[in-house]
Amino acid sequence: MKRLEPKVANYIRVKFLLGLIIQVPLIIVYVFIHQHYDLDLWLLYVPIGLIVLGYIWSLFIRPGIYMRVTKYDHSKTAFELKYGLIFVRKEMLPLRRIQDVTMQSGVISRRFNLGILRISSASQTIVTSPLDIDELEQLQKDLIEIVKAVDNHA
Repeated sequence: MKRLEPKVANYIRVKFLLGLIIQVPLIIVYVFIHQHYDLDLWLLYVPIGLIVLGYIWSLFIRPGIYMRVTKYDHSKTAFELKYGLIFVRKEMLPLRRIQDVTMQSGVISRRFNLGILRISSASQTIVTSPLDIDELEQLQKDLIEIVKAVDNHA
């Protein structure tokens, strides 16, 4: 099975940092309320400590784990996606059942030359992890060619 590229970890970090745009004002309001009502110090330090631990997890630990546990592959019969640390999940979609293969790329992912592939059948949709755009286009072409070959033989 193929692993994700290292730039995916940076993409995950940047997405998290953009989420801070909402979190930072909330933290400032919390500190202001704490100062205004003269609350106990532990009511300030415990939440801020938990927030800092969350930031450390999201910026340094989670991207590395995500890179190690997420894998994908395709053969002439199926597309497979495996992910998860504690609860490992393996999704498999037989190529003969594929009805749609769509490539998507958002503003942030385009900055890192990444995109996702949405592979759909009548009963299931698999969304890949962010992949390199060139690799994604080739994977999309390969899957479409294999599906066409399977349809011609059926």
